Amino acid sequence: MIFKGFSEAVVLDLETTGLLYDDSDGSRIRDKEGIHRIAEIGALRIKFENIDVAADTPSHRYYMLNPGRGISRGAFKVNRIKRESMEGCPSFKDIAQDFRSFIGDSPIIAYNLEFDGSFLSDEFRSSGIAHLGFNKHLCTKRRFEELFPWKDSSLDAVADEMGVQGRSTEGHGAMEDAMIAVRIAFELYAIDNDIDEATLQRNRTYLSRIEDGIRYCYRSHGDVVNDSISRPPTASNQSFMDKIRLTHQRAYTPWTDEDEEELKRLHNAGMSIEAMAARLGRQPGGITSRLNRLGLAPKDPF
Repeated sequence: MIFKGFSEAVVLDLETTGLLYDDSDGSRIRDKEGIHRIAEIGALRIKFENIDVAADTPSHRYYMLNPGRGISRGAFKVNRIKRESMEGCPSFKDIAQDFRSFIGDSPIIAYNLEFDGSFLSDEFRSSGIAHLGFNKHLCTKRRFEELFPWKDSSLDAVADEMGVQGRSTEGHGAMEDAMIAVRIAFELYAIDNDIDEATLQRNRTYLSRIEDGIRYCYRSHGDVVNDSISRPPTASNQSFMDKIRLTHQRAYTPWTDEDEEELKRLHNAGMSIEAMAARLGRQPGGITSRLNRLGLAPKDPF
C-alpha cells in the first residue's frame, strides 16, 4: 500500500457510538438501542505535492450528528460525546448527499480506514446513496505498520514517533484527529514520493497556516465550538527526519546528476531496491520513486 498515484485526497475521521462489527465473527453489533452509528465527522480536502499557501481555509466538512441513539460506555470513554450534545443535530441522512458530493471520486485517506470506511459505506447505503467502494483509498495506519512493523501504531504513538502534533485533550474529536491524520499522511507521502527536505519543510509551514485558518472543531462541556487559540502549536518534525536518517543517511536530500547516474548503473546491474537503497543511503521508497521518474521501473499501484 504505497502512497503514490495522486496528489490530492479527502482525509477524514469519525467518532461513533460504538463498534460496527464483532471482530470475532464479523457480525453486525447491536445493543438495546440498536446498531451503532456515526456521531461526528471531520474531513478535509488536501493537496500533498505542493500546498497552496493562499488556501488558508481548505475545503472541509464538519458535522455533529444525531445518531438516534446514545453512545456506548466504551465509546464514551474515548470520545466523551454526551447524548444532549447531539440533540437537535442533523441525522446522517440529512447530510449524506452533501458529504458524498464533497468526497466525489477523490481518493480517501483515514488513519484506520477499515473502521471508518465500513461505517461510512453502511451509512451511505442506508441513505440510498452510492457507497465508497469505487474510491481509491489509503490507510495511514497500515502504511506506517508496513514501514515500521516493530513500532506501536496507535494514533498517539505514531504522532509522537513522527514528530507531529498530537491530541490537545484526552477526548477524541473528529476534526482534530483528521488534522493529525493529515500531518501523518504528509510525512508518509514524503517518504513514498521522495520529497526533498526543502519542499517538505515548506509544506509543513503551509500546513500550519492551513490549520490556523480552518480552526479546530472540538467539544467543550458538551458544546461544539470553534477555537484556534487554545490549540497547542504544531510540533517540529525534525526529530522524525533524524530517525529516518539513522538508517538512510541521505533521505530527503536532493538528487544530483551523479546520484542518478549511479542509480542507473546499479539498476542495470540487476541490484534489488533494498540493496540500492542501502548503497545510496536512501529509503526504498525514494529509490523506487526516482526509478519511476527516470523511466526505469513500472509505476507503483495506488
